[in-house]
Formats: sequence, C-alpha cells, structure tokens
Amino acid sequence: MISESFLKKYTLILIYILAPFLMSEAKILNVIYYLLLILFIFKVKKTGYKKTGYEIGLVLFFIGIIAGAFFSKDALGVIKLFERALRAWLLVVILGQYSFNKQEKNIFLILVSTGLLRLLGLGIAEKFGWLKGNYGIRISAGYKLWVYTMWICIYIAGALTLLFFKRKKIEYIYLLGTLGVSIYVIILTQSRSSWLSILGVLIILIAIKKSKFGILMLFLSGILVLGTLNLKTNLMYKNRVKSIISLKNSSNSTRIDMYKYGIETWKKNKFGIGLKQYKYTNKRGNTFYHAHNDYVEILSENGTIGILGFLILMGLILKNNFKVKDEYNLIVFTSFISMVIYGFFESPIHYPQVQQLLYAGLGILGYKEWEKNIDES
Repeated sequence: MISESFLKKYTLILIYILAPFLMSEAKILNVIYYLLLILFIFKVKKTGYKKTGYEIGLVLFFIGIIAGAFFSKDALGVIKLFERALRAWLLVVILGQYSFNKQEKNIFLILVSTGLLRLLGLGIAEKFGWLKGNYGIRISAGYKLWVYTMWICIYIAGALTLLFFKRKKIEYIYLLGTLGVSIYVIILTQSRSSWLSILGVLIILIAIKKSKFGILMLFLSGILVLGTLNLKTNLMYKNRVKSIISLKNSSNSTRIDMYKYGIETWKKNKFGIGLKQYKYTNKRGNTFYHAHNDYVEILSENGTIGILGFLILMGLILKNNFKVKDEYNLIVFTSFISMVIYGFFESPIHYPQVQQLLYAGLGILGYKEWEKNIDES
C-alpha cells in the first residue's frame, strides 16, 4: 500500500522541481502537472478529499467558463485555454490536501525566488541591449508585458511582506537586494498598473502591521520617486505618472471605451462569449484582444456566473488568509491583493502563467479549511 507520507514526499519533490519554472512557460510544467494529478488521485482514494475552503468560487468560475464556451465562435479554442487554466487551478486542490511545515514552505519560497532572478537577469539584459525586446524601450524580457510585470509584482508583494517580520541578517540582505533590483526593473517596464499595485500593497501592509519600518520605507520611496521624476532626463517616466489620472490621455480614454464595449457585450449575452474571445477595435482600426481590466473581461467572456465565481473566489482567498496573519498567509494575501489591484488596469489573471504562480503559492503557503477544523477540535 502507498502511504500518505510517500504521496506527500513525491508531491513536494515535483513542486520543488516546478517552483523555479512557475514564472515561465517551460514545457516541463505540463509533465509535472499530470504527475501531480496522478498522486492526487491516489491521495483522495486513500484519505478522502479534504476541503480547502475555496471550492464554491472555483466551481462557479468553472461553470461560467463552460457556459461561455457554448456561445463562443471558437469553442475548441476556449476548451484548449480552459484546460491550461484548469491545470493551474488544480494546484490549489492538489496541494490543499497536505499540511506543510515552515521548512517546506521556506524551501518553496527560495526556489521561486531563483525563478525571479532569471526574470530580472533577462530584463536587465534587455535594458542593455543584450536581448531584443517586444515593446521598444519598455522591457519585458521577451514575455507579454502584463505577464512579466505581474510576476514581478507578486514577488515584490511577498518580499515586502517578509520584511515586516523579524528575519536573519542574511535574509534581510537578500530580500532588500532582490527587492531593489525588482523595483528598478518594474520602473523600466513603465507599467503604471504595476506601480499602483505595489503602492497599494505597501499601504495595506503598513495598515495591517502598523509598522514604523513600513512608514519609513514608504517615506523614503516617496523621496526617491519624486527625486527621480524631477530629473530632466526622466521626463518619460514623469509623463507616465502624470498620465495615470488624466482622462485626456489616449491610452486611458481607449481603455474606458474598451470597458464600455465589454459591458455592452455582456448585456447582449449574460452567459458570456467564451474565454479569451474578447475583441475590440477602436476608431483608428487598432484591435485589442484583452479588455485591460480583469473584471470587465471576465464579465464579457464568462458572464454573470463567471464574474460571480471569480469575486467569491478572490473574496474567500483574501478573507481566509487575512484572518490568520502569519507571514505565509500574509504573503498569499498581499500576492493576491497585488493581482486584484493590477486587474483593474490589465488582464493578468487570464494567463495560466500568472495563475500557476499564485495558486501554487496558495496551495503551499495558504489557509486550508480542514487544517482549521483540526486545530479547533
């Protein structure tokens, strides 16, 4: 008979192999997902299914996607994308069957950070012209900009969270070093969504922890940003910051039109038009295949059921991990907060490359309903 400890051991080995590649599109991910699924089936047969506490949101979200596929012009394409998203979402369920100790969680975080170092290296290589980019002067390390910046935002959220807890000196040095490079790279991307996301996470952390260190960090960051924006050579970044609140900015006005189009699409079909079927063409003839807003895009593509499921899922993740408030649960909380804020201006959650990082972190580090029930009994 296969023991539960055997199943956990090999699940962890696979996750450790997976962790450095969560911020990538590596082919090895496909093989590991299916091996994890096989181990999960054996685990459920042996001990029964353990509730994670996120099932209601996941199921409703799935139903919304399936319903949208029936009204899609590209049903096969929707099914293919759904299968990729499903693999990422299953990480919550698969990893949610196990309890992980502090050492196991720390190893996972260290391995994830090695994946970030690769991303930062690629971004800096692009900055110095050693790697050809896709967005001109805005670096993206060869990835879609909104995927690349979301990955780094998630890491920054986690690193900031860890800095609000007592750490060893070497950990402070590593976290501050990688955090500094990450913020430098995020500035180079010129992603306004990322800047707002990181600012939001830092303010929320200060409110939660009521930390003088956090207030000092925010103050020093403000001085640094203001000093940077006042340099004549950085007029480009100054204009990007000013454009955030300007409705006259062409990018912002186009986004408003895209939001209106998404809502009108939903009004015509309350079940949605199918995953990744959003398509808007503006007056200039430019076509956009995402709504620059997760909530509008989910509403138009997955309908009322889909957006309801998504909001319930996000609400459960944020609520459950906020009320525990240890460093690992807060990492999950702030990581998803960064995505929730980012999602008002882009569509990161639609990409499995983003989902796999978030949901693996939730499964390893986050709240599980069955663990709480054991603690209370």
